[in-house]
Amino acid sequence: MVDDKNEQTRLATLAALKILDTKPEAQYDNVTALAAEMFDVPIALVSLVDENRQWFKSNCGLDGVTETARDISFCQHAIKSTNVMVVENAIEDEKYDQNPLVLGEPSIRFYAGAPLITEEGHALGTLCLIDRKPRKFSAQEQALLVRLATTIRDMIVKNTLEHEIIELAKAARKESEISRSIYDASEAVILRLEAVFNEQGIVSDFTLLGANAALELNTGQKLESLIGNKMLDLFPNIKEVGLFALYSKVVKTGKSETVEIEYTDDTISAWFRVKAEPCGVNGLTVASTPISQRKNFEATVKALKAISPLAHSDPTKYLEELLELGRRTFHATDGFVSNIQDKKYLVKAYVGEMEGLAAGVELALPDTICAAVVEEQTALSFDDLQSNETKCHPAVPQNEFASYLGAPIFVDEEFYGTISFVSDVKRSSPFPTTDLELLSIIAASIGHAIESQKAFEKYARLNDELRMVLDNVPARIWYKDNNNKILRANKAAVLSVGLNDPLEVEGVATEDLFPEIAEKYLQDDLSVIESGKPRRNIVESYAPTNGIEGWISTDKIPMIGEDGNTTILAVATDITELKLKEEQLSRLNESLSDFAFVASHDLQAPLRQSAMFSELFADELKEHEIVLPTLAAEYFDEMEDGLRRMRVMVRSLYDMFKLDSEKIKKKITDFEQIVVQARKQVNSEVEAVGANIEIGDFFQHNVNEELLVQVIQNLVVNACKYSMADQLNIKIHSQIDVINRQKCIIVEDNGVGIAEQFQKKIFEPFKRLHHGKTIEGAGIGLALCKKIMALHDGDLYVDSSFKDGAKFVMAFGY
Repeated sequence: MVDDKNEQTRLATLAALKILDTKPEAQYDNVTALAAEMFDVPIALVSLVDENRQWFKSNCGLDGVTETARDISFCQHAIKSTNVMVVENAIEDEKYDQNPLVLGEPSIRFYAGAPLITEEGHALGTLCLIDRKPRKFSAQEQALLVRLATTIRDMIVKNTLEHEIIELAKAARKESEISRSIYDASEAVILRLEAVFNEQGIVSDFTLLGANAALELNTGQKLESLIGNKMLDLFPNIKEVGLFALYSKVVKTGKSETVEIEYTDDTISAWFRVKAEPCGVNGLTVASTPISQRKNFEATVKALKAISPLAHSDPTKYLEELLELGRRTFHATDGFVSNIQDKKYLVKAYVGEMEGLAAGVELALPDTICAAVVEEQTALSFDDLQSNETKCHPAVPQNEFASYLGAPIFVDEEFYGTISFVSDVKRSSPFPTTDLELLSIIAASIGHAIESQKAFEKYARLNDELRMVLDNVPARIWYKDNNNKILRANKAAVLSVGLNDPLEVEGVATEDLFPEIAEKYLQDDLSVIESGKPRRNIVESYAPTNGIEGWISTDKIPMIGEDGNTTILAVATDITELKLKEEQLSRLNESLSDFAFVASHDLQAPLRQSAMFSELFADELKEHEIVLPTLAAEYFDEMEDGLRRMRVMVRSLYDMFKLDSEKIKKKITDFEQIVVQARKQVNSEVEAVGANIEIGDFFQHNVNEELLVQVIQNLVVNACKYSMADQLNIKIHSQIDVINRQKCIIVEDNGVGIAEQFQKKIFEPFKRLHHGKTIEGAGIGLALCKKIMALHDGDLYVDSSFKDGAKFVMAFGY
């Protein structure tokens, strides 16, 4: 076990070996070079973990770097275990994804470190491998790395010359053994070549001096029969594919070269990643790694991308093309896409030569090998369907398939069916995992295509429904770009310009439809686009129809088009009929207002006269000490009270209708000035009830000061009239409503409040909530106040959310 309890002991052991900061030594460099070559990594290191650093005794592939800080090193973690520490992809590992050595140079992705452990259990450091790309690291490879690490460890701990010589000899033998085992375990074909020169000093051939067991697997010939022969005799096509020129270049320049090539002859047909490195004088080492599976994977993914447009334009052809691609990729004879429901296997697409099979054919699920995929819900492969394990499947004797590859298809995360491929030839080797991965990708592509098709059909249906709705809307709807060109329009809009089909206006410039007013439309559109805010109720006239001038009210709303540019949605409503009715109503209102004004004015004279005679009659009674009977006195009091109230009502009517006949004058006024003036005029009413008035801060606005004083005066007097609280508090303050773009004056009190069902009625003329004689008034004050607010393009209303009394809001637009 590694002794992690006493770090100081470990550091002391490392220091006693006197190896830190020593010069590079070939024996260590040979091992790291060998490790880099054997494991096909760019970087191999002998790292010794000191107190605050990791120092490299040997460095293969990390030129110019002798040490790094310990706190960012991977090796500081590797020495905590006796096993090989493997990080397959550091950028996806939470422990290392922010490490500077991952984010920056040397851009570590793969790391494997075997600890260098002394016999006493102290981990001195590691023999580590680093790659700039993610990769797997098998248990066999880990075991080989441990053996190399043991060799390094033994080199370090032997500090006597005699011991070093003996151990170096052992290490050399182990190195040879390990090299051979690594060579033979590698999938890569590793060759040791020596150049042969002609009389002109030009490379004419290469002699094969050595090779690993992978050469036997790829050629089917024994190594003994191959070594010593010339490369052009063994592999005549190396000139045709460019390998001969590559080998010659490495010998000439002394620099390594890497290339990916497809090599084919009578014994080999495969893709290889070939790396050739100089080795000695006129020699080179060639490592050819099989990459046929990767190339097949890349070619299939590329083909998938190429046929993907068919998923939308021709779904049936898309499925057929996918199956043809799968047949080529997996060397299959037949391909199927199915939809499986209720144990029924419905063929959606088929390519192959089996009789009776075609799209639309339905089979019982148990009669298909796909039943296994349905049960497992994952990709499956059977290399030999005639084996004892699978021949009992009911579908095998019926169809005499030899091999099978299938994967589930999911649509909207629900199982849909399968895609599968079969062959009548038994495979000589198992399906590689990349085939299953590719098939899963194809299955996912089909699922996405079906989802997209469903979404497209839904979109088309919704689009048709929306078009139907819009075409039945009486408003004229225009959708335009920022250059005043029509993109779409509804039926009402098209009919308004004398056309019938909405397609007739798509792409047409506005000036072609409205030549006289197109420029104004464009300027309106640009102002909306520039502000980013809608413009509402743009009222405009249009050319007379049958001698009658037409009117439209338009809302213009900025939107973002498919190209990312701002567009305009214009909704225009024909308000000609409404305008005509408004004019009629306006004339009627004017007549009524004139009549009411005259009537209220003329009624004041007889009312004054009646009141005067009433007063004279009362004076005569008093002067002659005449006492009326009780009932007669009550009638007389009722008459006087009625006359008094009638005069107030007529005077109020006169004041209200007088507003219609006069044009009010406005100026920018500070509301504090208005509130203070109103407060002075209601002083007696406020003192009578002992009210407390709190005045806040205010804004300036364009108003008629005299009329607004009257509004606030009326609201305060009403608060005093209807006070039921022991202490009446009246608060007058301002508020800005940004959302509704309103400036508000608030008058609130803690009095009796107003029931919600009466909060609108109180603004109607002569509507009073209290009809007794105790509270004076004609019931027209709030109606007059609301009319004054309307003359200021504002509104007066009760805030229904206020429950602690009454809250009146004077709202001005801005």
